[in-house]
Amino acid sequence: MASERRLYILRLLEERGSLRSAELADELGVTDETVRTDLVLMQRQGLLRRVHGGAVYLPPTAQPGEADASRLDMQMAALAAEQLRAGMSLVVDDGPLLLALALQLRERPCRLISAAPDFLAQPVLRRLPHELYCPGGRCDASSGLLLPEHPAEALRCLHPDAALLLPDAVTPQGVGYRSRGRLLWAAAAVASAPLLLIAAPARCLEAEAAASAPFTLALNAELLLTELPLSAPFDGGGATLPARKIAGVPRVSPPLTAGETDEWGS
Repeated sequence: MASERRLYILRLLEERGSLRSAELADELGVTDETVRTDLVLMQRQGLLRRVHGGAVYLPPTAQPGEADASRLDMQMAALAAEQLRAGMSLVVDDGPLLLALALQLRERPCRLISAAPDFLAQPVLRRLPHELYCPGGRCDASSGLLLPEHPAEALRCLHPDAALLLPDAVTPQGVGYRSRGRLLWAAAAVASAPLLLIAAPARCLEAEAAASAPFTLALNAELLLTELPLSAPFDGGGATLPARKIAGVPRVSPPLTAGETDEWGS
């Protein structure tokens, strides 16, 4: 998907400082025109500066802007990668930071278990050392995922060490999704993996996110990866969140403004 591809490009730019368009197109398995379109958009977002034959990295500025969401996804992917070891078998939720996570883990090859055909079909994954697994099954119309008839049983057969959820919303009781298919995959991941991680930007903790994600799953994760500091009423540690511990990246999302309310009160 385009958003995942651009996060991958951003990660490469952060590492290398500059990229050549022709080499990037070859690495990604896409056309030169696709790369040019990506670079034009990323330049508009303030993520890079286009130069003849390629692009150079632009570091973050003190002023918030459109690029913040992309940089946040990169930081979240890096934080998630810190929790994982080489050789682990990881059930992954569907989300835009998956390619960035796969790149972060290239020195620690893992088995990545996904039901998202768009993610698994990314040509760049063939250049990374991970094992890729898809249990297969019917195509769920609500999410586009390939879901087995019995997802939890299918995942248990692959003996996952951990699951990483990327929900649309986080509540004190658990997580929420906009589609039933993603909920079914998340429930199977929770049932089959002994270690559960949740990665969600601060906006996923707000009432608006919960209202748009009606398919909910009660759970308690080992670790919630988000932005810190949290806004009230979440600034009391993990007591009101579905995780034993919280780890975070510097906050980018704006806090709730005065007068706004959420489903936890205030």
